[in-house]
This record gives sequence, C-alpha cells and structure tokens, in this order.
Amino acid sequence: ERVRARQALAQLEPLGLGAAQLAHVAHHMADVRDTLYHYALDAARGIARIEEGDVLLNRAGFLSLPPEIARRVMQESLKWVSGSAYGPRGRAMEGLLAAVAHGDDKTLHGCLIQQKGQDLRIIREYSAVADQRAAVGAVWDGRWRLSGPTETGLFIAALGKKGARQCPERQKTGLPAASLWASPAVWSGENLIAAPLAGLKNGWSAHLLRDEKAYFDAFLSH
Repeated sequence: ERVRARQALAQLEPLGLGAAQLAHVAHHMADVRDTLYHYALDAARGIARIEEGDVLLNRAGFLSLPPEIARRVMQESLKWVSGSAYGPRGRAMEGLLAAVAHGDDKTLHGCLIQQKGQDLRIIREYSAVADQRAAVGAVWDGRWRLSGPTETGLFIAALGKKGARQCPERQKTGLPAASLWASPAVWSGENLIAAPLAGLKNGWSAHLLRDEKAYFDAFLSH
C-alpha cells in the first residue's frame, strides 16, 4: 500500500498535488467536518430530547435543517440508540431522509424511525434485541442496567409483544408499542417478572447508562 501511495503521489506531484498540498486539503476538510458537527449540535439542542431510551426529534424543525446538518443529527441519533460506533452512510441515509420527508416510517441501523405526531421517534428495533440476554446486574443492549429483588434464575431480555400483553399499565406510560417491545424486562424462563418501562415494576427499576448529556456530547467526539 505504501508503494502504491508513493507511486500515486509521484504522478500527482506535477499537477501541484503533492504530499504537502494533500495534507493541507485533509486538514481543511477536518476543520469543515468539525464545524458541521458544531452546527449539528446546536440544531440538536433545539429539536431533540430523550425519552426512556428513545430519541425524539421535532419533525418540522428537523425538516427545516440544511441537508448536511440534518444528516449528521440523524446519524448521531441512530448511533446513540443502537450503540454502533458508526452511523449509516450513502444510499442508506439518502433513503431514510427521503422517507422522513414523505412522512413514512423506516427501519435502519437497528432502529425504527417512526412519525409520531409532531415528532420523529427513533426507537431501538425489536428484531435487533430479540435474542439478547444478560444476567441481572449486567448491562443489556449496551445501555440498560436493571436492579431489583435478588432471586436465582432471572435474566434480562426484551419485553416483546408477548410480554407487553402482560403489562396492564403499559398504556399509562405513554410510550408507543414499539418502544415497549424493545425495552428491557426481567424474566424467569418464559415467565415475565418485571418490565419497569411498561409499568410492571414489582420492585425493579431500569437505569439508562447513555443519558441525554452523552447524546449531545457525541456530536463533538469525532
């Protein structure tokens, strides 16, 4: 690779595109990227909020953003919900932004993007966590820790549709069904013990490890 790079530079040097010039361009592009993320952070502070692990973006505010700022706000939101190191790019992002503009729901990057009233709601996709298991006290899906009464044989897994039907107080939470399905719950085999986000606490609580501050801080961590 180094040999090919030197050969390419040798071809570009007569055109005024030597190593020094390319380094200057790279430095300039990095400055531009950092500036865009600063603007994206300012935009997110005006339109984004966190609710029980979901990111909510004011739809009108999001659609009014310049395309490159909107792209970065959405990418960081998807990364925060999914826990991925990198956000989607290219055609995947183009398709998502087009769907948002047309008012359509879409799944991408382990997330469900729903149009809910005045908001875009970015939810962890149930299929992305359906098979995840964690011991009580351990971190589930990279962002949740549940605590409650100590018993043997318990584990943490997604609530799912089956579990949600066993939570009579779920509608009082105000969370959409998709958010509840992908939320953490305490199980003993096939028996649901607790689902704190769905109103079935039974002495259990759920703590979100990546909070709102972490969401906003991520814009400047590139």
